[in-house]
Amino acid sequence: MRCPRPSARKINVMHAHLTEIAIIRADAGWSLVSGERTLGRFDYRVDAEEAALRLAQEARLEHRRIRLLAPDDHGRLRPFAD
Repeated sequence: MRCPRPSARKINVMHAHLTEIAIIRADAGWSLVSGERTLGRFDYRVDAEEAALRLAQEARLEHRRIRLLAPDDHGRLRPFAD
């Protein structure tokens, strides 16, 4: 008995590229960065976090994999809002 072949859509979702967006302290404010690209600059961390959550929601609606990272109390990037 043969196993059914997964649809192309399922294959694309399973092997989709993972995008990481990091919230980082930059100059006198906060930035969202992905790869070598700055996605936004903010005066307050909470504003950067809210923007990151909106970007993540949009990406998930488009079936793209995304991971948000934010600094912990020691400055190490950790997963944020999984």
